[in-house]
Amino acid sequence: MTSKSSRRQCLGTVIALMLSLPALAMPPKRITAAEKALLPPYCKFTQGGYLGSETTQQYSSGATRWIDAFGRPQGGQLPYLWRMHHYCYALIHMMRGERAGLTRMEYKEAWVGALDELDFTLQFLPADFVLMPEMLLNRGRIMMRLKKPDAAMENFAQAISAKADYWPPYLEIADYQVSVGAKAKAIETLQEGLRKAPDAKALRLRLKELGGAMPEPAMEKQPTGAPSPSSERP
Repeated sequence: MTSKSSRRQCLGTVIALMLSLPALAMPPKRITAAEKALLPPYCKFTQGGYLGSETTQQYSSGATRWIDAFGRPQGGQLPYLWRMHHYCYALIHMMRGERAGLTRMEYKEAWVGALDELDFTLQFLPADFVLMPEMLLNRGRIMMRLKKPDAAMENFAQAISAKADYWPPYLEIADYQVSVGAKAKAIETLQEGLRKAPDAKALRLRLKELGGAMPEPAMEKQPTGAPSPSSERP
């Protein structure tokens, strides 16, 4: 007969094994046509499942376009597009999490589902993947919904590191800073975002609402030995 200590040891081994495995992801149930219509256009060209009908043996012209845009790993592995249906599932979960009138359980199910699907996707993508800034932004938004602001701020910062002129993370950071009473920091964040993305209307509007001044244009670094514009003859 197995002793209690042996059973505990076995259970501990199983839990450790589960934690060492890649994140498992479950697609949202009963995806509607309306939800599909709100997804990015590449979602319908992802492989099989609930969104598309593509196969790895024969690509349609629509799929080929997105395969080229997203790239593929070296060594002849499947293109990154074949991982993106899980990200599309995450976006559906996020849509559902924004609905009014959700129960606490429905709310948590939506946002935890979004996190699981997104993390499942991220483990297969390189740091320089073309959609990485957007995906990190959305991970931050999910973490905010799950009441984990520190993790959210880290994700927003990672999105900025991935693409400095990608303006949405600056707005998310600033809004959180305002919510915790750090208005001055929020203004600085918006000003920094506008230095990197001067045409971002949303940042301009938020900065105006907070009473902040528009930042001075970022000075471009002059090449070594090159004359500055002010020293050149007209």
